[in-house]
Amino acid sequence: MSRYIVNQISMVKENREWKSVTIIVLNYNGKEHLKECFESLEKLNYPKDKYEVIMPDNASSDDSVSYIKENFPQVRIIEFNENYGFAEGNNKGARMAKGEYIAFLNNDTRVDKNWLNELIKCVIKHPKMICSSVMLYYDSEEKVAHNVGKRSMFGFTVPVDSGKKYSIQNLSQEYTFYPVGSGMLIKKDIFFSLGGFDSSYFMYSEDVSLGWKAWLFGYEVITVPSSIYWHKGRASSSNGGRSPMYIYLLWRNNMINMLKYPELQNVIKMLSLFFVISVATSFLFLFKRQFSLIYSIFKAYYAFSTLLPNILKERKIIQSKRKISDKELYEKGIFMSIGESIKETIKFARKFKI
Repeated sequence: MSRYIVNQISMVKENREWKSVTIIVLNYNGKEHLKECFESLEKLNYPKDKYEVIMPDNASSDDSVSYIKENFPQVRIIEFNENYGFAEGNNKGARMAKGEYIAFLNNDTRVDKNWLNELIKCVIKHPKMICSSVMLYYDSEEKVAHNVGKRSMFGFTVPVDSGKKYSIQNLSQEYTFYPVGSGMLIKKDIFFSLGGFDSSYFMYSEDVSLGWKAWLFGYEVITVPSSIYWHKGRASSSNGGRSPMYIYLLWRNNMINMLKYPELQNVIKMLSLFFVISVATSFLFLFKRQFSLIYSIFKAYYAFSTLLPNILKERKIIQSKRKISDKELYEKGIFMSIGESIKETIKFARKFKI
């Protein structure tokens, strides 16, 4: 048989494995970022008839929608009349998805041409896995922002390899605690079986919630070192940084996660240690005269207390469906020991100058 025929047979076999994918790029007043993002998606090394791009828009006021209609007419736009946040905005987009798989991508990103192809290769080999890409810093193209995330006993989820120089040789396919919402792939049926992103979170830590629930329900989350994208980070959020809203939602949503998902002994341990961190952080904010951030922490605790009845109802349902113990999650390396938690929390505080 000639080499040409062998190659053609190989191509036909490969084409049968292309999965249909919907790429969801949620937008809120992100016009300045959209050109780079959508141009990179146009250059994907993936059959054009096997993926679609959807842009759900959270009632932007910066002409984002008209800009995409004029410059990227192939993008399907879903316009909302209010800002539903990251969680419900993406959920609404997912309900409109035609693909068998859904890829979530932030609007302030650009992707490598093999970003999607490498994710699909992963799910073909591991059908019950949720795949997370390697995030690189936008302004430092060879430096890792996030690959493997682990759960600290102090409540935060920490990217343990942040700052490492990127190369496929430096990174391996590993379990991670959660798929990063700014660059991940999940089978649509699995996404909806998990309830999608928790809309009550609005934004921040909803991807952590999804990943934690996935692990408990018998799925696994893995990183794909060959799938990379560059992310500016919180560019569409208020001030793009540590704003009062960011602190409020991060604190509140982390506490909700800590009450819903761990076994009881770990709930007590995590919430207690998180309270210690909250007090210490409040004193640091006081020293820096960042009074609005202190208020955000108090506001988060108050909101958490008012939500307790609903969280406890949800916890009961989740725990009844649990298929894996916390001990097994520790053994998989995605929960940190107390020693590792202290080390990584200090690194986290130094990095973000808390």
